Amino acid sequence: EGAVAEPNYWVLILNVLSTVSIGLVLKQLFVVSPLVPVAAVVALHLLFAQGATVVLRCMGLTESAKNVDWVFVSMYATAQAWAILSWNECLSYVSVGTYQLSKMCVIPTILAIQLVTKWGTVPSAPSLVYIILLLVGVRTATTVEVRFTDHPGHGLLWAGSAILGTALVQVLCGRQTEKNLSFVQLLSVSSGYSAVLAFTWSVLVDDWSAWIKEAHPPLELGLILASCVISLSINFTTAYIIGKFSPITFQVVGHVKTVSLLVMGAFLFHTPQTLATIGGSAIALLGAALYGNEQLRLRQEQSKSAAAKLES
Repeated sequence: EGAVAEPNYWVLILNVLSTVSIGLVLKQLFVVSPLVPVAAVVALHLLFAQGATVVLRCMGLTESAKNVDWVFVSMYATAQAWAILSWNECLSYVSVGTYQLSKMCVIPTILAIQLVTKWGTVPSAPSLVYIILLLVGVRTATTVEVRFTDHPGHGLLWAGSAILGTALVQVLCGRQTEKNLSFVQLLSVSSGYSAVLAFTWSVLVDDWSAWIKEAHPPLELGLILASCVISLSINFTTAYIIGKFSPITFQVVGHVKTVSLLVMGAFLFHTPQTLATIGGSAIALLGAALYGNEQLRLRQEQSKSAAAKLES
């Protein structure tokens, strides 16, 4: 008791693999069924997470949450649905380059929320330096055109909404231990509410009539089910990573995934690489490695401090 529990680092790898996989599955789904109601698919993903927590509870693998702070849960569930739906809407108005740039703004927003609210621990000075190095590398490696569609105001609004919603939900997720919730319990008490919000949004904005009228090949159902299974892994691993590590660390992992995809594309598909892409990738991976080493050092110091207190 009192020792710092070591997290399972394999979960980081599983989260990256799951995120990449669901991107490929959803891309194929939109090819097979362009009119599929996206927000409804998001709601289905959240319902799958809710159902999985019920199964785990029935199997005795997790306990029901007790003394739940429902104000906190409502804030978390609302921010979760808000962030996911905002990113979906953002993609309708901005280029891929603008989308990637928006993703990079999440870390500064998380830091701002933590400073203002005192929720969570602000990274050490060396960690901040390594984060800046990482972001500079990612921006250099992913140099693409930043532009909007015919409605730049809408694009900026949805991008800002997505950034703020994502930062808020991840900061709140980082408070799960403080609220006496495991990552499974957090999903159990919040996913259903988020699903209702997502489905309500789908009814308001998705063209259900057009989707119902089109043909629905078996492949479409298979892709939807596959996305639900993969989303289960994403939801569980994301909540675990943020709870065991921090929202900032989760964002660092996300940026490493982006750079890794660029590197994999170069080796597997012989994608042409510029000097900026190569140099930026190297800088980003260096920043991530230094950040990871710093976090490991801090965690070892915490373990030694906890052990010293027990001995005394």
